[in-house]
Amino acid sequence: MDTIFDYDVFISFASADEEIVLPIWQQLNSNGLRVFWSDESLKENAGKPFFSVIQEALSKSKHLLLVCTEKSMNSKWVKLEYETFYGQFFIQNQSLRRLLVYPHVDFDIKQLPPFLRSIQVSKTIQELLLILGATDLQTLKAKIGEVETELGEYKLKYEKSHSLLGGLSSQLETKTKDFDSLKIQNYELKQQIFDLEGHLKLSEKNLKGKELLLKNSKQSIRSDSNTAPKVTKLKKQVASEKQITTKELDENSIVSEEILRSYINNRGYYHLEWNTKGKYYKNDFVRRNNNSIVFDKNSNLTWQSSGSKSTMTFKNIQEYIDSVNKEKVGGASNWRLPTIYELYTLLEDGHYRRVSYEFDVKQNWIWSSSFESSSRIWVIGFHNGACNHYRTVGSNFVRLVHGEFQKKALEL
Repeated sequence: MDTIFDYDVFISFASADEEIVLPIWQQLNSNGLRVFWSDESLKENAGKPFFSVIQEALSKSKHLLLVCTEKSMNSKWVKLEYETFYGQFFIQNQSLRRLLVYPHVDFDIKQLPPFLRSIQVSKTIQELLLILGATDLQTLKAKIGEVETELGEYKLKYEKSHSLLGGLSSQLETKTKDFDSLKIQNYELKQQIFDLEGHLKLSEKNLKGKELLLKNSKQSIRSDSNTAPKVTKLKKQVASEKQITTKELDENSIVSEEILRSYINNRGYYHLEWNTKGKYYKNDFVRRNNNSIVFDKNSNLTWQSSGSKSTMTFKNIQEYIDSVNKEKVGGASNWRLPTIYELYTLLEDGHYRRVSYEFDVKQNWIWSSSFESSSRIWVIGFHNGACNHYRTVGSNFVRLVHGEFQKKALEL
């Protein structure tokens, strides 16, 4: 059975190096990787209990990326992180989990502890993306461009050959009327036709091969790109995967990055990348049913205070929803998966959590019901306030909701 991790990579660095690490985080995150952001300043302010949070994050991270600078090598927290990962996880299963060393441009590898000098070193972001299995969309697009250009050249040669063949056939038909006088010329024309037909067959074979290559390449980049598909195609895919909120999706089910960015910016809401100085939705929470549910007077929504005990893939969410509705948690049987807009109302300002203390922070990455494309769903991270779209085959937590969201809060 394959191990399921909450994070693809844990970045270990000194808080003073945040400007160095931020571009690395952005590159990894934009290529679909789930990243745990380890901030040393949070650890200093959090006290001893926070180490257990970091240790849990290390256990749930598939790989560890150590950003090496003079400051990080002198950090006791960074040392504790890479020694813990090395001793408890990397040594035990090197075939599955990797400890990657990323030295800054002015860092001397000789400053590393001896046991880290034999660890795999990546000096560029591109090497990191390749090692971590991220999709290099730019390379795929470049290859498609090359294939399309070559295909156009083959089509042009084919058209010229076909035109020339038609002309030669017409000449042959005319010249054969006087066979005796044109016998030699007739032979030469037939030879030319024979040669051209062979060239034409070869061109057709090459053309079919290039068309197949172009088709496969386009299918590859289309499966992981950020462009929204036609609604009819999306309906077929979603129906086959037994989606949660509706039996058929309409145009409103697609929330492109442009739409969500506009929604956030128009309201001045906080976003980890788009608006780091933004504000938060004003909640008025009330706990009910022995603290198992939380009602927000402002949004008119009722939430689970915790949610699923473990992560699950998107196609398995319906089973969890059915069980909660069957138990009638909080006296309700209309629990559902929240939209990305509804999840956004739960974000609050905090040091190492971005959700109210009315809620359990264990459910760090939460599924929404909003599609970014046919194969990617919007998720939100309550441990750091991140908002990203993730593959439907991935695994995240679920926090259900019921009630009708205030209409004025949904208007763009």
